[in-house]
Amino acid sequence: MKPRTQMLALMLIACCPATWAADLAAAQVVPMMAQLRTEGVPLDRQVAALQQQVAVLQAQVNALLAAVNVTETGVTLQGPAVTIAGAKVELKADGMLILRGNDLTADIARNANLRSGFSVAISSNAGVTLQAGTEMAVNGSRVLLNGGTRPIATVGSLVQPGAGGANQVITGSTTVRAD
Repeated sequence: MKPRTQMLALMLIACCPATWAADLAAAQVVPMMAQLRTEGVPLDRQVAALQQQVAVLQAQVNALLAAVNVTETGVTLQGPAVTIAGAKVELKADGMLILRGNDLTADIARNANLRSGFSVAISSNAGVTLQAGTEMAVNGSRVLLNGGTRPIATVGSLVQPGAGGANQVITGSTTVRAD
């Protein structure tokens, strides 16, 4: 059986009802057995070779069953390390897409984009660091720093000296504000 046919058979077996999967497996095994060259080979050696092939296939099926769990509500891939690789890999959800784990790393060789049709929130119970190798652009109709209730001083702004060095900006940017 060609590798592509084997992969298709395994995927169908994993995703289909048991009776249909058994029929598919039988349909794949019968042609394989017909292709065996048995001329001049003693029957006991043929049986031993087939038993060895069955043992290998059973081990592969057991490994697949341990890694793939198919239920009516979904499919789970599990293992000590799961790799999904391809020229293009797309994760798609009509509802919510959730990534869970202790740590998350995205290592992008070239450009990275994060787009949202609505709002984006980034929060941390510890610190957050934004760093750029050259310049960093923060754009918005209004930029609020730490709540943004007071104007930020810009060149030419009036600043009123306060007690203990707590100066107050009288005139400043109306679009960049801080607390």
